[in-house]
Amino acid sequence: VQGAGFTFRAEILWYKQNMGRNTAWGSYMSPSSPHVVPSWEYVYVFHKGPPKIKFEGKKEDIDITPEEFAKFADAFWIIPPETRDVGGHPAVFPEELVRRLMKFYTYKGNIVLDMFGGVGTVALVALNNKRRYISIDISKQYCKTAEDRIKEYLTQEKKETSLEKYVRS
Repeated sequence: VQGAGFTFRAEILWYKQNMGRNTAWGSYMSPSSPHVVPSWEYVYVFHKGPPKIKFEGKKEDIDITPEEFAKFADAFWIIPPETRDVGGHPAVFPEELVRRLMKFYTYKGNIVLDMFGGVGTVALVALNNKRRYISIDISKQYCKTAEDRIKEYLTQEKKETSLEKYVRS
């Protein structure tokens, strides 16, 4: 990563609280073959460019609240994992994890690149938080699911916007 011009920025510990469904029962209550199941993942944040980079943006494009900033600046994030089946993808990130990263590290209008786009969670969160996105995945099935989810979101967004205008008239 660093050889490609990326600079390490932060490490966040995502505590998933998922012990209930992933506990290995093969040696339950026995020291014969216990299994430790991590209930966390690391989220590594990199940026392109030199270490002391300052991201440019307009003050009016900052949408993080003081409370969110204080909460997100603590690198221990307690967010339950996604439990819904989304297009058969085995590892869908929870929208809250993505939302925090976007609000903490980007301005409205910025482009968010997801090089492992999967079923489009990052794209949907970007749209919902007024960011632009580039989503890439090698699976045609996941790309189709992502496209369908994005179309559904945009259709719903259009309906809500139309209804808002109607109610205000």
